[in-house]
Amino acid sequence: MTFPPITGMIVEGEAGWKMITRRIVTFHAPPEPGLTRIRLNIVSQSDVRCEAEAMLTIAQELLPPPKARDNNAPGNSSLHFSARSGANSGAFPP
Repeated sequence: MTFPPITGMIVEGEAGWKMITRRIVTFHAPPEPGLTRIRLNIVSQSDVRCEAEAMLTIAQELLPPPKARDNNAPGNSSLHFSARSGANSGAFPP
């Protein structure tokens, strides 16, 4: 199956992009942090168009990775969903 190329535009912001393939782009962030709004035209047929719009947050640096969780720490629930046969199947808590 062949998909049509995605087209779009930068609606707000200083960013840019470069088409790599018909369905893949490389996003070039602006030098300063801020918000960028993009609009993509995914596919169209006759008078019907499918569009997507997104607001991207451009940060100056990446967040540090999250710390490991202690599963035995207070406040963590020990309730787990499990589907069982019988009248209470799918009920939470089981």
